Amino acid sequence: MLLFIGASTMLTSCVQDDDYADLNIVEEEPNIDGNIVNLSTVYNQLVQNDYENYTFEETNNYAEGYVVSSDEGGNFYKQLVIQDKPENPTMGIAIEVDATPLFTRYAFGQKVYIKLDGLTIGQRIDNVQNYPNSEFNEPTLGISDGSDIARITAPAVEKHVLRSTEIATIVPSMVSFDDLSAANVNTFVQFAEVQFKKSYMQFDADGNVISSISYAGEDADEFDAERTFESCISNGQMTLSTSTFSDFKAVSLPQGSGTISGVLTRTYEGDKYTMFLNTPASADMTNERCDPEVINCGPVNGSTSIVYEENFNSATTFASIGWENINVTGGSLDYELASYQGDKYAQISGFGSGQTDYEVWLVSSEIDLSTSSAEDLSMRIQSNYDNGVILSIFITDNYTGDPSTTEWALLDLDVPIGPSSSFGSFQNVGPTNISCVGDNVRIGFRYLGSDPDATTRYHINDIKITGN
Repeated sequence: MLLFIGASTMLTSCVQDDDYADLNIVEEEPNIDGNIVNLSTVYNQLVQNDYENYTFEETNNYAEGYVVSSDEGGNFYKQLVIQDKPENPTMGIAIEVDATPLFTRYAFGQKVYIKLDGLTIGQRIDNVQNYPNSEFNEPTLGISDGSDIARITAPAVEKHVLRSTEIATIVPSMVSFDDLSAANVNTFVQFAEVQFKKSYMQFDADGNVISSISYAGEDADEFDAERTFESCISNGQMTLSTSTFSDFKAVSLPQGSGTISGVLTRTYEGDKYTMFLNTPASADMTNERCDPEVINCGPVNGSTSIVYEENFNSATTFASIGWENINVTGGSLDYELASYQGDKYAQISGFGSGQTDYEVWLVSSEIDLSTSSAEDLSMRIQSNYDNGVILSIFITDNYTGDPSTTEWALLDLDVPIGPSSSFGSFQNVGPTNISCVGDNVRIGFRYLGSDPDATTRYHINDIKITGN
């Protein structure tokens, strides 16, 4: 009995020590025996070194910043991201550390001091051709490892990352899809009036969302799964990246609209921005969806007889086949006839157009559906160098001769998303039921973008209407 009591007492004491050891520690402000510099000073050393890795030696400098990442949800791994101010930051830097978990030691908003001597600053650029000149990717602090930046070893983390007693309230920077810049990288940002793409949702017969796919738990997801969210007030969109090792990978995407906040960074390819959440709570999307109203003629009919078909192979110009090519905003940007290996298609790209904003329409000839029924529309589209879905497909039975004054109905067709830095491949789009539109219809392809923010190149081919 005495042995049992003694053993129980020892076990209880050990558990209490493990669980509550930190309660006996009185936090004190660290003694900074050196110069305090801001993060822009740290980054400027990299700039002055022609963006080659720079190692700090005998500077006696400490950089100060505020933690904006958290590994509590498993979406960050052995990395701290800090920005220079709790509100309206101008610089952010990632710190590679060989320690986990970090949120128990470095809370969101925690002020930290980084002892620079012995650390190296660099930046991850996997595809340098995808970056504008002098625009940094992800400035990163760590230990020099040849041309790479390695993690600060676990025993050295608290030597280099000193925790202040101050935990500030981080105010996310309100940003829009059109005004992002390199200065936003590695900072905490928020997008308002956004929603996840409609194609991630399942709807009932009344058009209500009944389910959505997960953040990163689908069969095809590997490493960092990507999901696109879009603006309710513009054509802007953004990629959200979620680790397939995160605790919330199987959580369903929010089904409504609202705000989303996270750490802005870049995709692995480096050609576009992406964002990482600390937790799913950072996505506050409980408002109604803002999907544009699309025409609903019911389910696909499944008809097979060809009523209308256009593959552009006989066209010398769009006018030669009765199609109209109209830039309603003015300027020289238009659809073009192009071909590859003898196969013609309609092509458009705003890249290098010199226009800051453009709206260009390709309108089909009039299509007579008076002698058919149960019509379905389909086509093939290739998306290339994709930096935003800026093509929409409409239909009308009352074309005025001017796309901007015509009453169009948006078709329920998902334009494919292509690779961001190369050519994609043709993908089937549709079919969709158009049998309720009218007897004499026109199809309109609207290209709405801005150079250089949205310039995706599209190839359109094999427009086909089947019916009975």
